[in-house]
Amino acid sequence: MKNKLSEKMNTLEKTIELKRIFSVIQSSLKSSEKSSEPACIVVTSGEKKEGKTTLCAGLALTAALHNGSNVLAVDYNWYSPALHKYFELDLLDDIEAFNGGKPIKDLVRHTSYNNLDILPAVHAFEGNGNGQTGTSDRHLDLLKESRGKYDYIFVDTPSTFPTNYQMMDPVMISKAADGVVLVALTNVTPRQTLKRATMTMETSGANLIGVVANQWKNPII
Repeated sequence: MKNKLSEKMNTLEKTIELKRIFSVIQSSLKSSEKSSEPACIVVTSGEKKEGKTTLCAGLALTAALHNGSNVLAVDYNWYSPALHKYFELDLLDDIEAFNGGKPIKDLVRHTSYNNLDILPAVHAFEGNGNGQTGTSDRHLDLLKESRGKYDYIFVDTPSTFPTNYQMMDPVMISKAADGVVLVALTNVTPRQTLKRATMTMETSGANLIGVVANQWKNPII
């Protein structure tokens, strides 16, 4: 598993498409009414297992390595955390550490990459159907605080559907962000689900930057 993740990270570092996506995000933010520096970007999807965590990790890497930005990647998909695995880090010890009012600098983990930190999910919640996602608005407060320390914050959230009262609401987090990127798995994600997720984000007032078609291949090549 570790070797597979290492291979995937090496691939993400060199992926030209990620640089293009990041460039589109930068351009979109500059022309947006929500334009701000630093910028907080949410990566989500209509359904589970569409590749949003991989995209989130890749965008964070691209911003840190190729743009020279100071970057924080946040795992708010507590019900099924995976972002920490890409960077060979541990989850946070327990929810008290998250809710205890500690500053962001005491919660983040440094990665082996320059300029890239991770705020992992909480270990106590992983695989626990009775888990809690923290005190009210604590996750939003931490995002706000991180703006004073990082140029870009990329947030991995749960999928928009199905709605689960135990998860952090991706729509609420998206409303507090500067932009949202939806991921759809090519030829797998139902078109109706993608349309519903898009309308949900736009209706909520979130700034939907665009949709990334995961595993898309040019039929001409």
